[in-house]
Amino acid sequence: MAAVARKNLSTVGDALIQATGLAITVNGQPVALLGNLVDSHGDSPHNKATLPVGSLAATINGVAVVAEGHVASCVHVVEDGDPAMDIVPLLVGP
Repeated sequence: MAAVARKNLSTVGDALIQATGLAITVNGQPVALLGNLVDSHGDSPHNKATLPVGSLAATINGVAVVAEGHVASCVHVVEDGDPAMDIVPLLVGP
């Protein structure tokens, strides 16, 4: 199981995840979804990173939920998820 990633609390490298779109929350913060942006944290590929993978086991309106251990497009790993909601981190993405 892996803790769900959330906006402004979960990190990729030293950058925060910017969850947008659907307003599904865990402990008051929006859940990170496949395709969400990551704050710029360096030169390319870190300046325009996204979350290209999520879980096949957890979706919101068909969009995969992102959790700890998933890898952003900049190759940093998602950290600092919320253990209040654990999901099976089966991967979907490119």
